[in-house]
This record gives sequence, C-alpha cells and structure tokens, in this order.
Amino acid sequence: MLSSSHAESALDDGDSDEDEEDADETADIDGTLRTGNTRFRSGSRRLSRLSSTLGEGITAHWKRSTPSASAGSKSPAEPPSQPATARPEKSAGEQPEAPAQASEPIPGSSLPPSAGLPDVHLEQKKEKAAATLSPIEQAKRLAAYRAVDVHVKPHHRVIGIGSGSTVPYVVDRLLEQGEEANKKRWFVPTGFQSKELIVNAGLKLGDVDQFPVIDVTIDGADDVDWALNAIKGGGACHLREKVLAEAAEEFIIVADYRKNNMILGQSWKQGIPIETPPFAYSKVFDNLERIPGCMVAQLRMGQAKAGPVVTDNGNFVIDAPFDEAHMREPESLLVKIKMLTGVVEVGLFCGMAKAAYFGKADGSVTVRWSDGQQETLKDGQQARITADMIDENYRPTDLLLTYQLPQQTQEGSKTSGLEANKLQQKLEQLRMTST
Repeated sequence: MLSSSHAESALDDGDSDEDEEDADETADIDGTLRTGNTRFRSGSRRLSRLSSTLGEGITAHWKRSTPSASAGSKSPAEPPSQPATARPEKSAGEQPEAPAQASEPIPGSSLPPSAGLPDVHLEQKKEKAAATLSPIEQAKRLAAYRAVDVHVKPHHRVIGIGSGSTVPYVVDRLLEQGEEANKKRWFVPTGFQSKELIVNAGLKLGDVDQFPVIDVTIDGADDVDWALNAIKGGGACHLREKVLAEAAEEFIIVADYRKNNMILGQSWKQGIPIETPPFAYSKVFDNLERIPGCMVAQLRMGQAKAGPVVTDNGNFVIDAPFDEAHMREPESLLVKIKMLTGVVEVGLFCGMAKAAYFGKADGSVTVRWSDGQQETLKDGQQARITADMIDENYRPTDLLLTYQLPQQTQEGSKTSGLEANKLQQKLEQLRMTST
C-alpha cells in the first residue's frame, strides 16, 4: 500500500496537470477572440472605405449628369479631374458646394421631383383616373362631389363622414378644398372604413363624444324612397350612422341612380338591417315573426369568415324583409321593430335627410329635397339655393349672394313662392348689413 504522503503527492500532481490544461485552453480562447476582434476591425475599416467610395462615385455621377449652371447650356458638365475614389481637396477658405435643389429632378436619374413642386399634369391625371371608372363609380363620384360643393361651407368645423362605396369620393372632394380649409375642421367617422379614410387623408379625427353637434354629415344609402326615407346598414354600420345623422344640422345622402326609387326595397332586397346583441338574436327572431308582413328573416353571415357578421359594436345583424304594403309605411314599421326587446338599432332612416344626390350615367346629378322638390343638374350648373343655406358667415361677394333670384324661378327650377320670398328677404338683409 502507498503511504499517505505518496497519495497526497499524486493528487497534487494531478491537480497541477489539470490547471495547466485549463490555462492552455484559456490562452487558446483569448487568442481566438483577439484574432476575431482584429479581423472585425479590419473588415469594418474596409466597409467604411467602400461606402465612402460608393458615395463619391454617386456624387461624381450626378455632377456629370447635371447641366453646367455657368454656361447655361444643356450639355452635361465636364467630369471631375480627380478619380472618383479620391476625396477632392479644398482650400481653407473654400465653401462647400451647395447641394442640388430638391425641387428639380436630377437628369439621368430615377429620382422623383420634390413633393413641393406643382404637378402640371395633375388635372390630366385626375381626368384620366375618372375616365377609367365604371359608369356606376362615375355616378357615385358625381353625386359626392356635388353634395360636398353645396353643403360643406367654409365656416363648418365638424363634419360627419359616413360609410359605403360612395364615401371615399366625399373625402377626395374635401381634400380638394385645400389644407387651409381643412386645418380647422374635425371629421367624425361612422365606422372603421370612414375612420381609415380620415386618418389616411391626414385629416383631424374626431368623435361624437367630443362633438355631439355636427355641422353636416354626408353618408351613402342602400335604398331611398320618394320621401327621402332610406335603408342603411348594408355595411353593418347603421347604429353609428344614425347617431351621426341625428347629431348633424344637415344630413345629406349621396348615391348612384340605382338607389333612387319610389318605394323602399326596390334596390335593396335583402331586408331591413337590424342590429342586436349576440345573446339576444334568437329572441329577436321570434319577435320578428309576430310582426305582420315579415318574411323569412336571416342572420347575416360573413363572406370571408366562418360565422356571422360582427359590427364595430360587437353585435350581430339580422336582415328582415317585409312585404311591399309595409315598406310603403317605413315610419310605422320602424316603430314596430324598434320596440322589440333585444333590438339595438334599425336600418330605417325616416325623416332625417335634408337632401339626396343621385349621380346618373349621363353625367348629370338628380337632387331631391326634403320639401318634395327635385332638380337635375348638368355639369357646372348650380343647385337650388334655399334660405337656410345663407347665413351671416357668408360674405356678400360669395356665390350665394350673387346668385340671382330669377335664375331659380325659371323653367326647370321649382322653388316655391314662399321659399323665394324668404330667400329674397335674407339676401336683402345681408346686403344691408354689409354696407
């Protein structure tokens, strides 16, 4: 057997060997790290030199492509005498060369002109874009443009933006009024679609909580009858649409000619949209069956999703068709449906619209007013002026004050005698106060 001293000596020898192996391994790691750091620094310097060379090459290319400012000729400037990879030396008093103007495109390059440079082809582009629209889309655009021109006034500060396929043209026309006109305005949406339109257009987004009173709301419709009663809710936004319509001093409908009908249900045949909480929709179905004239009601299902449509408020939508006899009396039908337990809102808008604008395929716009009057406007023709469209916020030199009364009483315009007298009196009052 080995003595205890021999055993301890053997253990010490083993420990020293392990320490030496650990030291060698640590030295190898340190050497590898130092080598990696050195290579990284070297690579960074090379990358910096390449970036500098590339930048100088681009600058030299621009200089060769830019016309000589002193000569005033169209021939390209002489290339620099120094190679592109070397930095040009500058004297102590020499000022750095001014960069090219941002508003001018660089010849020979694909860089676009500055956004601040007016586009001389802008109107041509708009006309070309309009020409590519289908007849239906052109009709929607005509109606939206005319409604904005007539009803959105310079002093309006809160504007309701509705939902539907016609509303994007409303926003387009509002933008054409210019930044100066819109910078003091707030725009209140009826749903996700109109909210996105407002935000993407760079307009100020408001909410009905902030503005319970709105100057004017412009919205689309799925169907409109002779009395300007409307069916809305094809986009499942009719709860918020009705709130904004009721909050507005003026509620204006814009649509194409297909929506202009004598009786509701002639163009929108799916039924009256009814919004209901998910837990109550079955009960609402049972209640609807008790209303005479109700045909087969259906829960609206999603087109690109499994399951029912869900509104922005988290509710379901039931489409309830009724026979023609009940659709002839939409006010009475609205009351019957709204009184059912579980109904949040009904897509019948009765007695709310001041005017409806219907774009036609021939380029004209039919305007129907809440007082029963109707007119068809050709391109550039002014709409009927009513007394309540004139107030002290208009200057006497504005269009409404220079608009001559005889133009409205001629054939083709049906301004009543009472309305004409009111208009004449208001014009005279404003003329007197302006002198």
